[in-house]
Amino acid sequence: MNDKLDLKGCYARLREDLQQIDNYVQQITADAYRNVYLVSNPVLSRNPFASSLLHNFLFHIPERDINVMGVAWKLIQFYLKSTLYFVNHFLTWMIVRIFFRAVFRRAADPVIIDNFLLVESTLASHSYEEKYFPGLRETLLRRGKDAYIFPCLYGRVALWNKCLELFGVIRRAPAVIITEYDLLKAADYLSLAQFICFYPLAVIRLSRQIEPSGYLGKLLSSELLETLDRMTAHSYVRYLSGKRLAGLFEGKITVISWFENQAQQKNFYRGLKEAAQNSSIYACRSYIDYPAYLNSFVAELEGASGVVPNKVLVNGTAYMKHSENLEYRLGVSFRYKYLFDPMVALSGNRMQCLLLFSYFYERNKELLKLCSASILASQAVKVRTHPADTRSSQFVLPAGWIYDASDKSGAFSNAAIIITSESGIAVEAAALGVSVIVVASQSSFTCNPMFDCGRGVIWELVFNSDELNNAYNNLLEQRTTNIEGIKQAAEWYKSSCFVEPTEENIVRAFDLA
Repeated sequence: MNDKLDLKGCYARLREDLQQIDNYVQQITADAYRNVYLVSNPVLSRNPFASSLLHNFLFHIPERDINVMGVAWKLIQFYLKSTLYFVNHFLTWMIVRIFFRAVFRRAADPVIIDNFLLVESTLASHSYEEKYFPGLRETLLRRGKDAYIFPCLYGRVALWNKCLELFGVIRRAPAVIITEYDLLKAADYLSLAQFICFYPLAVIRLSRQIEPSGYLGKLLSSELLETLDRMTAHSYVRYLSGKRLAGLFEGKITVISWFENQAQQKNFYRGLKEAAQNSSIYACRSYIDYPAYLNSFVAELEGASGVVPNKVLVNGTAYMKHSENLEYRLGVSFRYKYLFDPMVALSGNRMQCLLLFSYFYERNKELLKLCSASILASQAVKVRTHPADTRSSQFVLPAGWIYDASDKSGAFSNAAIIITSESGIAVEAAALGVSVIVVASQSSFTCNPMFDCGRGVIWELVFNSDELNNAYNNLLEQRTTNIEGIKQAAEWYKSSCFVEPTEENIVRAFDLA
């Protein structure tokens, strides 16, 4: 798999292989999702990082044989993890009901903002900050809409100190924030207990029902059992919460959702649709798309299961899709406002090389090793880590390399070239006229976010240190001899991959006129 030709072969077949596995899994989920418990399964979500299914298929890794003892051990782990989660969640629910009971006006025809609340960063800042839809709530209020935030809590809500501190922050926030702990009733914990008891049995039954004659069938069946120990109760809680949320309000419920199409969101949509007489879900893909992130693309065959939104809003014209069954429209690039700052100019007069780490620690190790073996080892390089990965900031860097803690616009201001293995920032950089080198992972597939536009002019994909050297020298030469070509490519990425987050565009995207 690490052989260069094999690695390049995998990338050459990527589009075809992705289509094949996507079609196959959709055919399975179209029937499997009739059982609401299976909506929480990480393998069926098509998330490439929730299981090894996609990785193993792309690299033709044989399925694993799991014997009875292996399944039994995974069941024990599942029930232990799920029981601990259940107890912690129930006790936290009691604390919230006693000390932090939510009080808010229940308006008719509400707008629900479905986003993520990052527990650790919220606790660190002692305040709630809207990181996913900045400016949306304020626009809704100016338009006379009653807006409520229903976040998916990302991170562990530990008992006592963290719980008390977190809900203190939530209740002090200027926005009305409704959490799952505000919605659930005692009876819902009986439903959650039933889910914990019977979910693994549903997964085992499905794995046996899959036709084992083909490679994909064997691989999917094996992966369902391989992930049997994964704790999935948190996803089912979103289903229960969605049903309760629907019962709070009268009239039409409009949901504006940060859409990654993961198991938690599918559960929320299903619960809401089952209980709400009238609802509309705007699914916002207000981020850079990756072809291999299959979960972010709607599986239209799942429509009958109640897990599909009503409208999908994309981040730019390059991500638009035509569908007879689902409405796609241009959304708003909420988190990329700085790209439209008139003070941010396209310029070829830049010198700095910037190494961008991704969220994935092991891939960052690979990237650092490969770059250290290239001509970059003797140059001054700034290294920027992902905010959610603290371990990568502890790497020992070559002499002359330093970690950079400035914000994105500051980091890009003097950058001529950025080098990364997998980051949506690559598209942002290209939109600002910064050259990009994407380094293919040596041990897994890399989700390259770049388009064919500008390849060899503003960006390149490389597989080893020799190719990195050649691409680096070529892109630097382009910045001297072809600055107009770079500017044209940059303008294409900016106009095709992003939509300026103006109030006019927000009103258009969400039918607020």
